[in-house]
Amino acid sequence: MLFRELGMTHESNYFLPPSAGDDIPPWIDFTGIVQVPIRWEDDVHLLDPTIGEPVAHLGKITPLTVDFHPIHLFLNTTSIAEYEHSRPIAQDPVVLRERRRAPGSGGSRDHFLNLLEAAQQGAASACMRQLRPNQEN
Repeated sequence: MLFRELGMTHESNYFLPPSAGDDIPPWIDFTGIVQVPIRWEDDVHLLDPTIGEPVAHLGKITPLTVDFHPIHLFLNTTSIAEYEHSRPIAQDPVVLRERRRAPGSGGSRDHFLNLLEAAQQGAASACMRQLRPNQEN
């Protein structure tokens, strides 16, 4: 209830894989906060590529809430092993930059940029605060 008292209206901490269904609307939890499930996450994709590419879910999963981690964007991570090998040098940006995967490697940054390109080309998007639960729930 503290979050609600501080003015927080929405939260997105629950991951539901694409296999859970295409249309899982936001819901209001017991504290009155709108819960918007994450449907695609870069680190989950690194562990389980069968969740597919985020762009492939555009227009199919509603709403398609995605979660990208800054370290994976920076490194353009393509595997959990790459990420684990980067942890000891996480505080050294020079060495981290040397470990960065090139564009087009199929990493997290590439997935993110593909989504941005789709948005530029007219794919529907919304801010979290615009998402509302179905009134029937």
